[in-house]
Amino acid sequence: MSNRSYYIAGNWKMHKTRAEAADLAKALVAQLKDGKHKYLAAPSFTAIETVAAIVKGTNIRLGAQNTGKVQGGSRRGKNHCVERPGGGL
Repeated sequence: MSNRSYYIAGNWKMHKTRAEAADLAKALVAQLKDGKHKYLAAPSFTAIETVAAIVKGTNIRLGAQNTGKVQGGSRRGKNHCVERPGGGL
């Protein structure tokens, strides 16, 4: 058996409501709590704050996707870091 450690990341783009994202995050926390690898969940922008509260203090890290360089305005789904909940990640 290999002694390798993997970093496993998943994102769900814009496919979950906040409630669905919360349910998924809770399931990940429960199923991965004894995992030997590193884990990262990257929810949609609208669910970052919800998922952050659920994974805080666990072995699952929080990620974000499609961060834009420009603050404010329309950017095809990209948000500037300071526009994310909590002022950034």
